[in-house]
Amino acid sequence: MRQATMRRIAMITVAVLVPIVGGVIGAAPALAANTLCTGVLTGTINGNVEVPSGANCVLDGATVTGSVVVDPGGSLNSVRGGGSTIGGSVVANQPVNVLLLGSSVAGNISITGLTGGGCSSGIGGTTVGGSFTYSNSAPGSAFFEIGGGTCGGGGYGNTINGAVTLQNNRGAVELNGDGPGGGNTLRSNVTATGNTGGGVINYNQITGSLTCSANTPPYSATGNTVGGRNSC
Repeated sequence: MRQATMRRIAMITVAVLVPIVGGVIGAAPALAANTLCTGVLTGTINGNVEVPSGANCVLDGATVTGSVVVDPGGSLNSVRGGGSTIGGSVVANQPVNVLLLGSSVAGNISITGLTGGGCSSGIGGTTVGGSFTYSNSAPGSAFFEIGGGTCGGGGYGNTINGAVTLQNNRGAVELNGDGPGGGNTLRSNVTATGNTGGGVINYNQITGSLTCSANTPPYSATGNTVGGRNSC
């Protein structure tokens, strides 16, 4: 009887230990750290790129397999003609500037609370696989241009496959604005709401609806081709 009891105890002990040992052996490897960008990046960067506060990251013909995250106070700049590719999304929270030219972003672009602006910020000649959101630009920030000439470059219309949202910006926003021939191809809805810095939505090909509401002053909208409802 005593031997049978000992055998049962041994079997229970093994049954408890096996999952624990298996859990240790099968544990997922630690995730690789983000690549910090404080200067120029070229070539292929596997994983995510992070732009620290106070840094200016320049992508020059780079291929980022993951996403790019810009920390508060950082800046991101893709070189004109550099043709960088980002396999994930671009997320910038309270950046100084974000400038993407001649690039490709497979995911979304979200820029919140930009403090700079002007010719040091904008997107041009860029393809965005997901949505584009530009919101809450800071008081005193300069204009942000999406398409058009991007400060004199010419021919920098973008293709954005997801929705475009311009919301609660205190600086001006120009969704194109440089006349016919420089417009954006926007394959979903475009919404501009709650903006107080002024702005224009000009010469775009919009597959979905174009909605403007509660913008003071009102946005100017000229020369757009809109597939859905147009309230601008």
